[in-house]
Amino acid sequence: MRHIRCRRSQLAAFAALLISTVPATAQSPAAGSLPDADELVARYVDAIGGRDRVLSAGASRVVGTFSMPAMGIEGRMEVVSAPPNRVRVRMEMPGMGTIENGFDGKVAWAVGPMGTQVLEGAELQAVSEEADVVAAVRDRSLFESVETVERTEMNGEACYKVKFVWKSGNTSFDCYSVESGLLVANIISRPSPQGTVEMEQHYSNYEEHDGFVRPMRVVQRIMGQEQVITIESLTLGDVPDSEFEPPASIRSRIDGGKP
Repeated sequence: MRHIRCRRSQLAAFAALLISTVPATAQSPAAGSLPDADELVARYVDAIGGRDRVLSAGASRVVGTFSMPAMGIEGRMEVVSAPPNRVRVRMEMPGMGTIENGFDGKVAWAVGPMGTQVLEGAELQAVSEEADVVAAVRDRSLFESVETVERTEMNGEACYKVKFVWKSGNTSFDCYSVESGLLVANIISRPSPQGTVEMEQHYSNYEEHDGFVRPMRVVQRIMGQEQVITIESLTLGDVPDSEFEPPASIRSRIDGGKP
């Protein structure tokens, strides 16, 4: 995974979208018509266990592996999250060291072999809104508009593509399975120092654990690079507050007033 400016969607994915449950039993909309976006979101929320069930899941710890096949890179990863909007990602990259990203509800940061970074402005706002626990159920309070734009195919599966315009002005697309209502893929455009960056994520290999069905495989594509994430375990329960505290190198920059 990349620095946090290219991984905000991953923070949201693991803090929220990985908690997906049994497919909805509702009738799929008729072929040739575009169902209302609110109906698709409602079907998706039902499929992931319902609003109350999802929002009451609490803190979680995800453990797995990642790889970048074209570069021959493989490593271990861990993602911890806790409501309402805290998340931390840790990745061990052989030969390169450890990369960490986090958001403690106020400060978004990244630490790695290339140095440290504290996010500000549009980047910070994007992290904040995507890390919000209600993003898991696509709460309308986060968006200026939600619209179904087309029926298409992603990840080899027919799906309805829904456009979300966030309050920050950022745009993302979800593609919900025509058959099950589950998330097949999403496309996220976010600000970065290099300009707007677009990332596409594909979700597959759904499995049931503790009453939930989760995508155990996520493929990310960004700037011509592909990364494969395989989830080995997801544990629900308390995560110590200390795990979300920015490291000393970040804290010193904040306290010293450095950007």
